[in-house]
Amino acid sequence: MHVWEGVAAGLAHGLLHEFSKKEMLDYALAASVLKLTIGGDFNLVTDAEIRAVICKQSSKLVIR
Repeated sequence: MHVWEGVAAGLAHGLLHEFSKKEMLDYALAASVLKLTIGGDFNLVTDAEIRAVICKQSSKLVIR
């Protein structure tokens, strides 16, 4: 999974859950950035991890 695939997946999630345009973009970008911290083709981040990045509740360092 590459960065743009992560963005597309985040946008699809936002559409399915009827996010506003801003929420959808924030979610998609946060999901794709977190995906870069994981090797391989699967995005194993959780909704809670994505929302923590959006709310700036997570640290700058992601420990995997």
